[in-house]
Amino acid sequence: MRKILDRFCKNDRGNAAIFFTLVLVPFTLTLGVGFDLHRASNVRSNLQSAVDSAALAGAINIDSPSIEREQLVSDMLTANWRAGSYGADLVGQANTVFSGDTVSVSMTAAVPATFALMENFHSIPVTTTASAENLPGQIFCMLALNSTKKDAILLSGSSSLLAEGCAVHSNSSHAQALTTKGTADAEASDFCAVGGYSGNGFSPEPSGNCAPVEDPYANLPVPDVAGCDYTNIQFKNGIFTADPGIYCGGLSLQADADVSFNPGLYVIKGGELSLLAQSTAIGNDVTFYFYGADTGLNIQAQSGVNFSAPGEGVYSGLVFVQHPDSNPQHSNTIIGGGDVQITGTLYFPTQILDITGGGGFGAVSPVMALIADSIIFSGNGEMKLSVDHEAAGFPEVLPRTPGSVRLTH
Repeated sequence: MRKILDRFCKNDRGNAAIFFTLVLVPFTLTLGVGFDLHRASNVRSNLQSAVDSAALAGAINIDSPSIEREQLVSDMLTANWRAGSYGADLVGQANTVFSGDTVSVSMTAAVPATFALMENFHSIPVTTTASAENLPGQIFCMLALNSTKKDAILLSGSSSLLAEGCAVHSNSSHAQALTTKGTADAEASDFCAVGGYSGNGFSPEPSGNCAPVEDPYANLPVPDVAGCDYTNIQFKNGIFTADPGIYCGGLSLQADADVSFNPGLYVIKGGELSLLAQSTAIGNDVTFYFYGADTGLNIQAQSGVNFSAPGEGVYSGLVFVQHPDSNPQHSNTIIGGGDVQITGTLYFPTQILDITGGGGFGAVSPVMALIADSIIFSGNGEMKLSVDHEAAGFPEVLPRTPGSVRLTH
C-alpha cells in the first residue's frame, strides 16, 4: 500500500488538465459576464432611442392636457422600443415629469442574465432618461407681403439693419425676394423667403423655399370713415394739440410746429400724414389709419417724432395702419436723420415702406415691427428693430416662425 501511495504522489500526469479546469471556470464566467454586459449595452442604446422619441413627442404637444401628453409619451416609447430585444422587457410605466416647456422621461428595462452568479441575480436593470424642451419660434419684426415681387425686401447703399431676437421674412416667390446691394448688411435671428435671396450682406444666410406667412392683420376691422371732422389741417410756427377724428385732405406739420396728439384714432382720409423738417410730433396711445386715395405717410429728415401705439383695443400695438384698398403701391417715406421713435407696428399691406437717409431709426423702441407690401432701406442709416411686447405693454399678435423641440439631456 505504501508503494502504491508513493507512486500516486510522484505521478504528475494529468496536472495540465487540472490546471486548465481551474483556469477555465473563471475565464468562462468572465466571458459570460462580458456577454451579459454587452447585451445590456445594446438594450440601453435601444431604450435610450425610445425614451428620446417619447420625450420629444411630449415636448411637441406642449399645449395638450397632461393626461393626453402622458399617453402620447407612453405610446411613443412603446412604438420605438424593440419588444423583446435580447429578451429584455420594460419594467413598469415610464416616469414622466412636465415642467413648463420641458418634459423629462425615465424608463427601466430588465435584461436577463445568462450567467447568473447569485440566486437573486437573474436580470440586469437598465435605466435611461431623456429631457426635451419646446422652443418657441422667433417672432417676425419685418414681413413683406407681396407674393411675386423682386426685391420685396431690399437693402442698398451702406444701410444697416439689426433685428435683435426677431425674424425677417419675404412672402415673395421671386428668386431675389430678399436682396442686399452695395455694402448694405442685415443681421437678424433668421431670414427666410418663399423664393430666394441675392447679396452677401445677410447674417445668418437666408433660407429659401419657406412657407408664406399669413398677414396677421388681414381681418382688421375698418373704422368709421364717413364724413370729415377736420379738413386740410396744417400746423406751423407754434405749439398745438391735436384730437382724434377724421382728417380729410391729410394732416401736415410744418416747420417749427410742436404738436401733441391726444390718445385715440386718427383717420387720415384722402391725403398724407406729413411731418416735415423742424416739426415735432408726440403722441401716446395713438393710431393713424390711412384711408382713401392719395393717402400715406411722409416723415422728413430733421423732424422729431415720438409715437406709441395703444396697448388695448382693436388697434392695440399698431401705430400706422393702411386700408388695403387705399392707394395701392403708394410709397410711404421715412427719412432718417432726425429724432424718430415709433413704438408699435407699421402696417402697410398693399403699399411700399421706404426708409432712407442717415442716422439711427428705431434704436430705442422696445417694439417696432414693419409689415408692408414691400420694404426698402437705402442711404447710410442704421435701422434697429426689436419686439418686446411685455416691455411695451402690448399683446403679442405678430406671427412667429415655426417652433422647434430639442433634446437637452
